[in-house]
Amino acid sequence: MKNVIEVQNLTKEYQNGGEQTVALDNINFKLSKGQSCAVVGTSGSGKTTFLQLVGGLDFPTSGKIIINGECINEMSDKELSYFRNDSIGFVFQFFNLQDYLTAKENVMLPALIAKKKYSEIEQKAESLLQKVGLLKEKNRPISQMSGGQMQRVAIARSLINDPEIILADEPTGALDEENAENILNLFEQIGKDGVSVVIITHDNKIAKKFENILKINKGKAVK
Repeated sequence: MKNVIEVQNLTKEYQNGGEQTVALDNINFKLSKGQSCAVVGTSGSGKTTFLQLVGGLDFPTSGKIIINGECINEMSDKELSYFRNDSIGFVFQFFNLQDYLTAKENVMLPALIAKKKYSEIEQKAESLLQKVGLLKEKNRPISQMSGGQMQRVAIARSLINDPEIILADEPTGALDEENAENILNLFEQIGKDGVSVVIITHDNKIAKKFENILKINKGKAVK
């Protein structure tokens, strides 16, 4: 089966003054197309650094990140920006939505950046909002929505360009238990549709809901 994500000897080091910090140390990881994974570890373990590197939001010190057969850390900034927008959907703990836009406008935004046809984008956005149970709220400003609703808008936005991968960083961390369960159910459905979901979490109960688990401790992959 084709790997949708493959990282080889992935290392990330930071210099802070004269001190060197190793955030990730020689991580190797593969995820097959259509499979999902939880990346679990305590605060400061390196799991968010892992997501940022796999998502092309940062560059490794050494190693390779291969997404759908393409080594993204060998791409130029411009190439990576286009690739990221087309191939990867992001969901963050604190939503990263535009407060001055409506729910539908937020969902449409990545596809507008990709310069897709407006009428098709609008139709797709409404379909995705229906999928996450928010079609009736499509014209409601984000600033008037609850945390659970905002996270569902963020998930719809992450799907607008038909990515093969969704990267989610603590997506339930700012939600109550009921809304968190609703979001996890949405990710489960997305996985059944053939999209690989990689979720960052410190919660082992959430991690156990996923078929694959990558545990990171002090920058190293552990069993």
